[in-house]
Amino acid sequence: MDKLELLPAQLDKCSEYIKSSIEYTDHEILLTKVQNTDIFDNLTCFPEKKDDTSDTTKDETRVTCVGIFESLLCDLNVCTDLLNKIKNVTVPNPIALLVERPFQPKLVKLPIDIDISESKQRQFCSNWYREYPYLEYSIFNDSAYCYICGLFPSGPNRAFADPVWSTTGIRHWHKMKSHGTKKPGKLEQHFTSNAHKSALSVYSNFVLHSNHIDNLLNKKHRENAIHFSKQKEYHKAVIRILFDVSSTLARQGLAFRGDGDEKNGNFYQIVLLISRHNSTMKTWLNDPSFRRYHSTYLSHDSQKEFIHLLGIETKNNIIEEVKEACMYSIMADTSPDLSHKDKLSVCLRYVNSKAEVCERLIAIDEIVDKAGKGLASKISDVLSQNSLDLNNIAFLSS
Repeated sequence: MDKLELLPAQLDKCSEYIKSSIEYTDHEILLTKVQNTDIFDNLTCFPEKKDDTSDTTKDETRVTCVGIFESLLCDLNVCTDLLNKIKNVTVPNPIALLVERPFQPKLVKLPIDIDISESKQRQFCSNWYREYPYLEYSIFNDSAYCYICGLFPSGPNRAFADPVWSTTGIRHWHKMKSHGTKKPGKLEQHFTSNAHKSALSVYSNFVLHSNHIDNLLNKKHRENAIHFSKQKEYHKAVIRILFDVSSTLARQGLAFRGDGDEKNGNFYQIVLLISRHNSTMKTWLNDPSFRRYHSTYLSHDSQKEFIHLLGIETKNNIIEEVKEACMYSIMADTSPDLSHKDKLSVCLRYVNSKAEVCERLIAIDEIVDKAGKGLASKISDVLSQNSLDLNNIAFLSS
């Protein structure tokens, strides 16, 4: 039998050696192991001087095939080494994103899962790439992955993410697509989840800003990244000023805005006063180019958000002081509000690290049961929500 006719079987045998040696990261070691199997000896056939042109063509084909196959082995091992490095770091290396697209092979024939009924989808479908552009397919594992979640598997809003999309892969082919609006498939569930959206947001920032390899090599991109960084610091300075204004008004117990006219309110007027003496705030108010989304953060919604954030920070500081004091007493009382609903106010009394007696309000909640048991249960819930130890209570007054 001609050696060229043995090529498919010999390539299959060589493929088995590659799979069994996947732990090697040095392509020279792997290539040496494969070459030692005598497969290359059988395949390699240098051209001999013959009169028959057809034989010469066969010889040249054999040599070309071996060269391409050897180059392929090297490329596969370099890729394996790179992928291992990516998986072992929290933040992907910018070089890993030189190819900014998922691995989406389009094969003529795909493996069939015999465990799935013949009447259902039994294999991966390359048409899914169009609807879900960040979908990846592994030929070796016959599994689907998420390109974005594979690069950024951990972070905010990803505590409840399904790890199979970035680790082992998913291959429930009959459950991948949706069956009506009430039965979303695996693909729809993942690519519309908060975990994937959060990872996509991190990926977008990574690509657009200075960490990306293009920004390191392209002068124009690098200048844009520097400009973006300066604008980011500028916006932070503006937000700090607005927080200081909100903190001052809250400390003095002054109203933020008037009745129906926000521009005559204390918050807006103090910001205008600061802008007369502060170039940062003046530029912010007068130059719209610094406000990409036309936001001034002077509206009543922004003011409410400032108050809410300041309230959370103040409350956290109080809780930390109480924990440092170890022991504390409680003062609780109920009173109806304007809507005739009973409200329970809970105050804590403790001695801080400066030996000063402090009284702080930590909660005002609606209460339905004002009897002894209901009142005690509500107070206990308030303390538990603020992570305060009930065993450290020294006195209770209500």
